[in-house]
Amino acid sequence: MTAYETVMVVLGILGLLMSFGGLIIAFISFLDKKEKKKCAQQRTLAPERGCVSSHFPLRGVCIPPEAFVS
Repeated sequence: MTAYETVMVVLGILGLLMSFGGLIIAFISFLDKKEKKKCAQQRTLAPERGCVSSHFPLRGVCIPPEAFVS
């Protein structure tokens, strides 16, 4: 095997490792978003551990414009 072929094999293996690492990072990010979405659906007035969005319990509240008319 020539030096060119050896270098290309090493570069190919490094490319596959980098692609696989990106896939793992994307999968972990997907699982994290899924967990945050689950926590957002369980909003309470008191913040719970692990749920970042529960610190803002009124974020999803919608006040109609008629409530401001006197």
